[in-house]
Amino acid sequence: MTTLPDNDYEEFEAWVEQGLNRKWISDLVCQTHESIPCTPEEDAQWDEGHDPCVPVVRVWGPREQ
Repeated sequence: MTTLPDNDYEEFEAWVEQGLNRKWISDLVCQTHESIPCTPEEDAQWDEGHDPCVPVVRVWGPREQ
């Protein structure tokens, strides 16, 4: 697993906080145990049997998180 040096991780935490505050990113979720956040339009597409593309970024962090 990739990990970040402490000083880089502090900058990353600030970046995530800013993204959350400005609604640029969703809350972090576990794709294995939770569903990926979708817009209401994407949810409707899923319900209608379509397969909308939902871009996802994997977040690398400390192993203990």
